[in-house]
Amino acid sequence: MYRRGQNLFLSKMLRIGMTDRDIVKRISILARVGSFNGPYQSGHDKPVWEWQVVARPNSKFQHKRFEFIARKMLPYLGIRRRKQVLSTLKFLQKGFKN
Repeated sequence: MYRRGQNLFLSKMLRIGMTDRDIVKRISILARVGSFNGPYQSGHDKPVWEWQVVARPNSKFQHKRFEFIARKMLPYLGIRRRKQVLSTLKFLQKGFKN
């Protein structure tokens, strides 16, 4: 969730963080949406790089890219993360009707 003035909005996010800068950068280039950030130090010996994309109600393009990327990632996720992504996609389909 995020707040703009008095309004509260729901958003969903895909985020990948790892120490391999080249892999995270490649994901950001292939996705063509989202942001590439880092390095971050959070108790790791190595710096962590991060890519993320947020689906917000006011961004039709970002929503479509978000859904495309999420579906492409499904085969590589474990059961728990797959359930989270499927739940998010279901939410998006209900909440972002065109």
